[in-house]
Amino acid sequence: SPESLARELKRNYNLFGTTRYFITDDTFNDSIEKLDRLERAIDLSGIPDFNFVCYIRAELIASTPAMIPILKRLGCKGGTVGIESMNNYARRIIGKGMDIERVLDSLAKFKAETGVRLHTGMIVGLPGDQAEDAIKWHERFIADDIFSDWTFQQLGLIFTDEGEGLSLFEKNPGKFGYSLS
Repeated sequence: SPESLARELKRNYNLFGTTRYFITDDTFNDSIEKLDRLERAIDLSGIPDFNFVCYIRAELIASTPAMIPILKRLGCKGGTVGIESMNNYARRIIGKGMDIERVLDSLAKFKAETGVRLHTGMIVGLPGDQAEDAIKWHERFIADDIFSDWTFQQLGLIFTDEGEGLSLFEKNPGKFGYSLS
């Protein structure tokens, strides 16, 4: 509840002077209501200069732009967003069906209106992506200046000793064009 969170924020401030947080909720901005609850907690706590960094679902910034002024008001200073791929086909397969240009436009607006520093992670090797695409994405990120930094990681397929995997790629690698040695 906002009241419980306010007590914790106030306690941390009184004991340690804490005003800066890293909120590790995997999708911090999953609803306006959640943001409103945090705002209420901050107000109740009375601590000065509250600010934080968090994980942000970029598609929710695009579909709910009303979040942008709330995140600014709350003190959001930085965020990690999972773009994963600039390829709309690959994005659809992993459950990120929104067009990448719409996502990037909304993140540019978010950054312009808040001054937030954004990081993204990219997965190299998703279906439809080529190794050269990572170089193009890197060049685009430099040109667009939306992200402060970014990382690239290869798609990993991990199996148990029994040969079982958890992800959709691990359950049926051949369906996505992967062959295992």
